[in-house]
Amino acid sequence: MPQARFLPTPFGRRTRWVALVLVVVLVIGALLVWQWRRRLGTFDIIVYNGRIFDGVRMLTRGLCVGIRGGKIAKIGFLYPAHAKQWLNAHGQVVAPYNGPQFSDHAIS
Repeated sequence: MPQARFLPTPFGRRTRWVALVLVVVLVIGALLVWQWRRRLGTFDIIVYNGRIFDGVRMLTRGLCVGIRGGKIAKIGFLYPAHAKQWLNAHGQVVAPYNGPQFSDHAIS
């Protein structure tokens, strides 16, 4: 009885290992993003796409202001977070700082 011969697959061992590593990296990345979203929580409002002034300097690099319960809960990169409402500031200044602000013009 003749033995069955299997045709070689078009993909070699290296290609299969690369595919396996790629799948593992994607799964780990998805788990990290899921954990990050869970840790950030849910906000009532997130103000994004604005220039944030924190009382000392102007922050312009893709930061958001997260508001929860009428108070500022977090300032930072909040794009993966959940929010009931997203407000686009369209490049306007967002100044969440409520402390005293001094100016040299008031003194002179």
